[in-house]
Amino acid sequence: LSSIPMSNRRCAPFQPIDGRPAFVPVISFLPPGNRVVSSPAQRPQTRAPTQKRDARFHGRLPMNPSEPPSPPRDSKYSSPVMARKSEDDSKTSRYEDSDNAVSKGIVSSLVSLVNSLSFRKSNAQPSDVISPNAPNSPQELMERISLEYTAKNYLWSGDLDIDCFEPSCRFTDPTLSFVGTDQFVRNIRNLRPFVDALTTPGGTQSDLLDVQLNEEEGFVETRWNMVGSLSGIPWKPRVDVIGRTKFWFREQSGKFRVKFYDEEWEIPAGRALLQLVTPPGTIGNTTRTKEE
Repeated sequence: LSSIPMSNRRCAPFQPIDGRPAFVPVISFLPPGNRVVSSPAQRPQTRAPTQKRDARFHGRLPMNPSEPPSPPRDSKYSSPVMARKSEDDSKTSRYEDSDNAVSKGIVSSLVSLVNSLSFRKSNAQPSDVISPNAPNSPQELMERISLEYTAKNYLWSGDLDIDCFEPSCRFTDPTLSFVGTDQFVRNIRNLRPFVDALTTPGGTQSDLLDVQLNEEEGFVETRWNMVGSLSGIPWKPRVDVIGRTKFWFREQSGKFRVKFYDEEWEIPAGRALLQLVTPPGTIGNTTRTKEE
């Protein structure tokens, strides 16, 4: 107390406690105008319960011991199906998003219509035989996936290296989801004539912005830019969408093939479809900032 100036010390007045006077010093380090001085007799005897926290646990500790604790914010989920959206994922459009319901309905109906107009039906049964041409390592798989963008323009052509995919692979984007490489080939085969009629040679491109391999979790992730002018439409709209795709893979008999193709866009699916009916440049290709 000797180190505290007398002008900064505040003491509570005499208060009777159990019939006996008591003088209780209360030291305050607040500025003189903001100090509130009270004696133990004036202070509330009970305090509202506060939320307990543990520095080792980033979630919330329950007030009731029988209540299970909430999961920590940095929990990791190894399965791509069970993965939760991170803060960064909130800037992307995925198939699971309920906001995409209308867009999913439109695209699904169009694909079904196009497939129904096709006179060629595929009677081939999916085969579990692993092709000898399947990648022998995750590194080789990443390199072959990169070629889909840089050499085959696959976002427009649909020309995927099928040997890199399991026959029962699930394909998803923000507007469509289906299972099987045979279904993928059928969709592309039936849609390709329409795409060719609406575009011109050299008028489309699939720019590979980044590619990364995560061997620990088992996926190759690409970031890309799908760009192209639909010159076959009178108002000549321009498609310009940035997105990301995770190719989840696994090893079987020394071969590494994709079991789950998970594509997301960096703009809402509805806004991406609006590019088809708005002047070029009206809608941006991403909602992410340059710093991200």
